[in-house]
Amino acid sequence: MRYTGIKCAACGSEFIENDDIVVCPRCGTPEHRGCYAENDGCANESRHEEGYFWQFPSLTTEENKSAAPADASDHGHTKYTREGDIPGANPVFNGGERAEAYLNMQRERINHYKNIYSGVFIGEPPAGGVPAFEAAVYVGDNAEKYIGKFIGMENGGRRLSFNAAALFGPLWFIYRKLYRSALILMLILFGISFGANIMNTALAAKYPEIGVYNEAMIDLTERFSNRQITNEQFAAEYFNAEMPSPLKWSMIFRYSLQAYAIIMASFFANHIYKKKIINDIGKVKINAGDSEHYHLILSKVGGASKRSLFLFAGMYIAINFIFYFI
Repeated sequence: MRYTGIKCAACGSEFIENDDIVVCPRCGTPEHRGCYAENDGCANESRHEEGYFWQFPSLTTEENKSAAPADASDHGHTKYTREGDIPGANPVFNGGERAEAYLNMQRERINHYKNIYSGVFIGEPPAGGVPAFEAAVYVGDNAEKYIGKFIGMENGGRRLSFNAAALFGPLWFIYRKLYRSALILMLILFGISFGANIMNTALAAKYPEIGVYNEAMIDLTERFSNRQITNEQFAAEYFNAEMPSPLKWSMIFRYSLQAYAIIMASFFANHIYKKKIINDIGKVKINAGDSEHYHLILSKVGGASKRSLFLFAGMYIAINFIFYFI
């Protein structure tokens, strides 16, 4: 339990194992659920406007850090106390004109989101809600579009919300660092392809014309790979070949299932993304130091990953190249 030994901000008693604890979605203050309900809100409500941000007692001073365990972890959560402790500190935290420009840009963005989303929460407070402006800092690019969708989902009590970008399938999930969801979707798509291949094998055993067609396509591909025919000749032979009707319907069924899986994923994408944002913000809030570092870490943990997207695209192209030409 992360808060064992920490004092409840409302009643002052130390938390023990299995205590029912809630965390203020605005400042991160932990309290007993009963205390939170009895006070009708956070014990530090009066300090919210001044930008108060609760910190673990062990993170408030450098001396306290030296008294912490050597691995500086709390049940698997790394504690950050100095600028140099934060991953990716260079050049953002280590000074210089570039770093200062970045910090100023982030400050302007944070203030902009604070003005837009003042008093607005994403999720269900007190246990699951996070300030909308923090969610916007996490999202980064196109933040206002996503926060608008999240607020609409909250107001309508809906889980489904169409995300057109998610029609790109695993690519969008990887771009937004939803790696687990991307993997699940890829497994579903590959599973559909694998099942279709098994069905095609069974169809080939039943309909001899499918075997003849497959052999013709293999021969065509080999001649093209060996450069015995031009691109134009390959295209002409490929599109003029008559695909057997059972194989054609099998292909339509396969691509229809894959399209259905991607469309369904696009309707759940915003809900999945919102849940990840709330979970990640909760983890960062526990680990972060002062509020500025907290928001900078949020922007690094969240955002989008072009590197992962390009890496996945390269791997996909390489796998297909190996599969078809080697």
